[in-house]
Amino acid sequence: MSSTNQPKEEANLKGTLIMVMIIGIVILVMWFGAYGLFLSR
Repeated sequence: MSSTNQPKEEANLKGTLIMVMIIGIVILVMWFGAYGLFLSR
């Protein structure tokens, strides 16, 4: 039973990790954009 559930869980974890990384990159881009605006003024 556990062997049939494992691939689904693994795919779910990979998807979650990818989403977290994308969100982190977006936040970093926003931070650097705001910092660039702050420096350019």
